[in-house]
Amino acid sequence: MEFDQHYIGNGTFDARGDLTFTALEEGVVLEYIVVGAGEWEISDNFLIETVTDVEITGVDPLFDELFDLEEMFPTGISDASEIITLSEQSLVTVAESDGTEISCSRSR
Repeated sequence: MEFDQHYIGNGTFDARGDLTFTALEEGVVLEYIVVGAGEWEISDNFLIETVTDVEITGVDPLFDELFDLEEMFPTGISDASEIITLSEQSLVTVAESDGTEISCSRSR
């Protein structure tokens, strides 16, 4: 999943991403748009993010019966990432939960 996330100076963020699933045997491609919002703060060199709202569009009713996409994006749960690099142009963090490195660049 690729997404754009915007951190706002008032401690909130918004995000939009494209989520694609491919059923290899059938060759069916399912595409969804995920839009979310939440709150962020920096504490002891960690970026703490809490998603407060998620909306998924393009949900295929047949696929939705087999798999609940809403469960992939729970709200109200905080996630911490250690800040590796923070500059005027970039932010690099490592997720505390699974060690995934996330790189962000500033857009204007």
